[in-house]
Amino acid sequence: MDEAAPRKRVLIVDDASTTRTLLRKLLEQQGLECTEAASGEEAVKLYHAQRPDLVTLDIHMDKLSGMGVVQVLLKLDPKAKIVIVTSETEKRITDELLRMGAKDVVQKPFSADHFHEAIAHALQ
Repeated sequence: MDEAAPRKRVLIVDDASTTRTLLRKLLEQQGLECTEAASGEEAVKLYHAQRPDLVTLDIHMDKLSGMGVVQVLLKLDPKAKIVIVTSETEKRITDELLRMGAKDVVQKPFSADHFHEAIAHALQ
């Protein structure tokens, strides 16, 4: 990577601090700069202020769910890159998120390699 090139920025959105910490560690291993949000509302505010290159997003959160965040972010920025990281197993829900514009869905628990691949693909 060219040292003069700015690092890609990722917004990690999950209401579980342990998950945010794990994702931050994995993303920083890929040389990415991270910001965290603990709620959908906070995610929307941070996205609007920072315009990160990628968002990792949990589905199940209080108040504004991951599905709601996808809708808001893609309305705000139709080119937003979002990777869903979830324990959701209902295929109809994950298929709907992909139809809405999410780049990928990573099922918890996941391998680091699978997560890295999904992030790299979404950032292309």
